[in-house]
Amino acid sequence: MALKPLELRELTPEEREARERAIKKAKTVAQNAVKVGPLKKKKKI
Repeated sequence: MALKPLELRELTPEEREARERAIKKAKTVAQNAVKVGPLKKKKKI
C-alpha cells in the first residue's frame, strides 16, 4: 500500500482530525515515558 506524502494532497477533515489526535496521543505518551523513564529504566533510548 503506497501512501502519497500528506503535503502533496489535501487532507479531508476526518484525516486532519485523526492526524491531530495521533500527534496529541504521541506527545502524551512521550511525556509519560519521560516521567516514568528514569524510575524504571537506566538506559536512554
